[in-house]
Amino acid sequence: MKILCLLKDSGEFFRLKGFGNALQSLGHSFIFWNPTTKPAYDVFDEVEPDVFIGTTFDFNRAVANCIRSRPKLRS
Repeated sequence: MKILCLLKDSGEFFRLKGFGNALQSLGHSFIFWNPTTKPAYDVFDEVEPDVFIGTTFDFNRAVANCIRSRPKLRS
């Protein structure tokens, strides 16, 4: 399973790194995404995640539209 995790700052990276390592040890692909370095549509098209982890507080309009346009992520 490919898991894409929204990463807003380096502090979050250290908090979520253990979570990502645990999922990777179970055989999942865990990818961090910083929205300031790559646009939402580019990363979603590149990774094609099965699961997206983030909070609605962190979403901007591009991320919300990107998720809405992908039925696989909504179900």
